[in-house]
Amino acid sequence: MTDRKKPELLCPASSLEVLKCAVRYGADAVYIGGEAFGLRAKAKNFTMEEMAEGIAFAHAYGVRVHVTANILAHNYDLTGARKYFEELRDLKHVISDKDMIWVEAARESIAAREAAGKVIEVSGSRNRLEKEYLENWNAGYEVTAHPDALIVADPGMYTICREVWPESEIHISTQANNTNYETYKFWWKMGAKRVVSARELSLREIAEIRQNIPEEMEIESFIHGAMCISYSGRCLLSNFFTGRDANHGACTHPCRWKYSVAEVGAKRNFECGDCGSQECDNYESEEHEIRYAVEEESRPGEYLPVYENERGTYIFNSRDLCMIEHIPDLINAGIDSWKIEGRMKTALYVATVARTYRRAIDDYFENPAKYEANLPWYREQIAKCTYRKFCTGFFYGKPDEESQIYDNNTYSSDAVYLAMIEELKSGVMPEGTVAETASGSADEGKDTASGSVGEGKDTASGSAEVTLARFEQKNKFCVGDKLEIMKADGRELIVTVEAMYHLCTGDDLQSGSLSHSKAIDTVWGKIIPVESCPHSREQVWIKLSELPETGDLLRK
Repeated sequence: MTDRKKPELLCPASSLEVLKCAVRYGADAVYIGGEAFGLRAKAKNFTMEEMAEGIAFAHAYGVRVHVTANILAHNYDLTGARKYFEELRDLKHVISDKDMIWVEAARESIAAREAAGKVIEVSGSRNRLEKEYLENWNAGYEVTAHPDALIVADPGMYTICREVWPESEIHISTQANNTNYETYKFWWKMGAKRVVSARELSLREIAEIRQNIPEEMEIESFIHGAMCISYSGRCLLSNFFTGRDANHGACTHPCRWKYSVAEVGAKRNFECGDCGSQECDNYESEEHEIRYAVEEESRPGEYLPVYENERGTYIFNSRDLCMIEHIPDLINAGIDSWKIEGRMKTALYVATVARTYRRAIDDYFENPAKYEANLPWYREQIAKCTYRKFCTGFFYGKPDEESQIYDNNTYSSDAVYLAMIEELKSGVMPEGTVAETASGSADEGKDTASGSVGEGKDTASGSAEVTLARFEQKNKFCVGDKLEIMKADGRELIVTVEAMYHLCTGDDLQSGSLSHSKAIDTVWGKIIPVESCPHSREQVWIKLSELPETGDLLRK
C-alpha cells in the first residue's frame, strides 16, 4: 500500500442523468457547465434548477461538484457573469417526493459502508459523509446546493467571482495555459486553491511544479479523453471555418473533420502574403515557398498551408489520451485531481471510465500487485467506451507520428448504451393482461420466459406480484434480447428481456402514436405490452430475468 494521498477522480457530466451515473460509478467530484460561460456550448448543460438538484444529489453521496465558467470573456459577458455567480452562490434545492428515491438510496449506501467498516480515504467531501447529514432530508426540506468550486480562466471573470462570492473556491482552468510553477504561485497568491495543468506538460514537468508550489496547493490534470490539437485549447479553426468561437464555448470541432494532404508547388492556388497576388516575384521566393497543405472535404480547392516547429502543432486528429496503464507514474508526479475529459459524452461512457479508474486507483492503493494483475480488465473495460485509439499525450515527452490518426476520423465503440434504470416498483399485474415475452404471448398453458402462467407463478402477466424496472430508452432493443447489466461495483450480469411495457404519457394520448385500446391501468401507470422500444426517450417498464438495481446501466 502506498503512503501517498489517494487522488481525487474528477468526472464530466453533460446532464443530470450523466451526473448521477458519475456519482454512482465512482467519481469523487463531478464538473458540469451551466447554460452560459462554459466551454461546451453544444453540450446539453444544466439549467439552474437541474444544477441545484444535481449538486444536492452529489452531496448526498459525499461527492463534490465543480461548475465551469471558463470562457475568455468579452465586454458584453461581464454583466451577465456577475449575475451568474450570484445565482450559483445562492443555489438551493427543495427535496421533492421523487427525490426521496435517491435520498433513501444514499442513506442505504452510507449504512452499507458503515456495516462493512469501510473508511473513505479520498479527497473531497466524501470525508465528511455522515448519516446525520441526511437525517432531515425529507420531502419539502430545503438544502443548500451551491457548487463546491468554480473553474475560471479569464482574470476578469476571476475578479468578478471574487467580488460576488469572496469565500468561493476557485480553480484555474487549463485554458489559462498553466505551464510552469511561477504561474501556479501567481494564482495561489491571488487566492486560487487549484490550477489545472496545460495538456502540453510532461509528468517530469508536473513533478517539478509540485516541488516548487505550496504543499496545500492542488494540481489537476487531464488523464483520459480527447486531446485538443491546439495549444491548451487556444484554437481558431472553428472561428475560421464557421464563425463559432471555440474560446466562447461554441467549438464545432473542425479537427475531427476529414482532410486530405496535398503536396503543392509555389503557384498552386496560393497568394503572396504581402500583396495578395499569385504573380508577384515574392510569391516564388524561398521565404514564400509552401510544400504541403490540407484540404477539408467539403471545401474543395481551399488549401490551408501546413507549418510546424519544435513547439507543435502537429496536424489535427489526435488520438485520445488514456493513462489507465500508468497509474503509478501519475501518483508519483503528485497530481491531486485526475480529470476525465468528456462533457459531451454519454452516461455509458462516463460510467465506464469512472468505474474503471475508480477500481484501478483503489486496487493500486490496496496493493500495487493487485493493480498489475487487473490491467487486462481495465483495458477491456476502457475498450467498451467510445474512443479514437489511445496515446499518452505529452506525459512522456512530445508526441510523435504514432500519436496521430491518419487513416480515418471516426470513433470506435464496443458497446451500445440502452438505458439507465430509474425506478423499481412491485405490484400485481391485472388478470388477463397479455405481456410480450421472450417466448411469445402469455397464452393460457404456454410456458413463458418468466414462468408458466398460472396461480402462484411470478409472471409478467398474472395474478402474482411482479417487479418491473423503469427507464428512458436511448437505443432500441427487443423482448428476448440478451443484455448486459453494468453495475457500479464492477460486475456485469447477462440477462434476458422477458417482458416490456410502454408507459403512456400525455404526449402519447395527444399524438395517438400507439394503440391505446390495449392500455391497462396498473400500479405502474397506464401501460401497453410491446415487443420492442424503438422510440427515442420513450418511458418503458421492463421485466428482466434478474432483478436490476436503481442506477444500473443496460448495454449490449
